[in-house]
Amino acid sequence: MTQSNNCSRRRLISGCSILGASYLAGCLRLEDGSLGSDDSFGGENIIDLSPAWETTLGSFILADDGDFFTGRSAIIRTSPNGTTVFETDEFDENYRPALASGWRNGFYADEMGIFSGADSTEEQGARVYEIEGDTGQLRLLNEEPDDGLHDSIRALTRVDDLVVYASQSDGSGSDQETIVRALDIDSATEQWALDYPETFVNHLFEHNGRLVIQSLSSGIDIYDLDMEEVVENFDVRTGFERISHNDDVMYIPDTSLIAVDLTSSDEIWSVETDREINTRPCVGDQAVFYGTQSGYVVGHDLKNGDQLWETRVEGVVSQPPVFKDGIIWVGSERGGLTAFEGQSGDILYSEDLEPGFEFAIQDGYLLHSDGETAFEIQS
Repeated sequence: MTQSNNCSRRRLISGCSILGASYLAGCLRLEDGSLGSDDSFGGENIIDLSPAWETTLGSFILADDGDFFTGRSAIIRTSPNGTTVFETDEFDENYRPALASGWRNGFYADEMGIFSGADSTEEQGARVYEIEGDTGQLRLLNEEPDDGLHDSIRALTRVDDLVVYASQSDGSGSDQETIVRALDIDSATEQWALDYPETFVNHLFEHNGRLVIQSLSSGIDIYDLDMEEVVENFDVRTGFERISHNDDVMYIPDTSLIAVDLTSSDEIWSVETDREINTRPCVGDQAVFYGTQSGYVVGHDLKNGDQLWETRVEGVVSQPPVFKDGIIWVGSERGGLTAFEGQSGDILYSEDLEPGFEFAIQDGYLLHSDGETAFEIQS
């Protein structure tokens, strides 16, 4: 699956047609039905997960800003060595933190601040909180309308002195009255808002003074923060899978996998996948990876999109892959935790956990929801 950069670079603008590259001979691809799953992996694990420390977990696990964040009725911040940095007060009754590893994540953390949406379980208006980084003290920034249409926060980011988030609901797409809202962090006052009717907003991030807004049916909008208007649109349909970005490149999981220069808006490469992408692309140091509905894990070269390998696991790849230290980690809906060597696709570790488990990796430690033990990754 190769394609020349010279002939693949195109400008993506509103209404454009995105054409994937044709398959060419020479890509390293397994035939349908070949497995790299627990059932077929007959060798010993090359990687060892050594028990390191115990913790009390909530239902959700994220790695962000150098630490683990877990919780359900409250948020616990834990350093990779097992030290509890803080535990917030419990969120008010009928509210829970909007932490998730996929598109439903409404949590953001960096050295400048921590912010979390709080979803309502009783169709009250969702809330947005600022969290003090050392103590975990909660500060309510805003409560959404109590109209049954804004009980969930499904995307959230910080842009300088603003917290920007998507307020929507758990109903169907046609029932949505999604609002992308920007609040001044200090005063908690609204600075601007954008309406996205009849669609979900999956992801938000800032790049060089512009806000990238990914929605289910409107494609990807580029919102100029100084002009306070949408200046460009990428007419793609990504489903619920979030786009990823690394430095100045955005990776779009459309019917093809597309790499786009965020500065120029030029397409760098586009490759047909022959698989239904089911996760957010995961960007490594030399490749970009994703999981599929049919259980394949696929790696593509970052420079030109060439497919490097694909290996199949048992069950749908239901969580975004995680890349750390040259290794790609994947969880399947059947409970399989599998690690692959990033360049070759060779299986380095495989284990069966409980179906529906979540996991996160930080600084050489792995934490998963099937138990209350954190593991040091050793090879």
